[in-house]
Amino acid sequence: MEWVFIDGSIMRAHQHSASAATPSNESIGKSQGDNSTKAHLAVDSGGLSIYFELSEGQKHNTAHAPSLI
Repeated sequence: MEWVFIDGSIMRAHQHSASAATPSNESIGKSQGDNSTKAHLAVDSGGLSIYFELSEGQKHNTAHAPSLI
């Protein structure tokens, strides 16, 4: 059986990134500091990405854990 690790990393979005109104969800959220997005990754034991999802920066990691596992 192979090991799978999951992690979430917050990335700051540029100040002009959320200014355009679009009908689709761009996964840019308003957090306390500024606009941010979060990458949720599942990687194998060698550190290679298996699956990833993007969400708003204020979203908690446990919301994406079931789909990553």
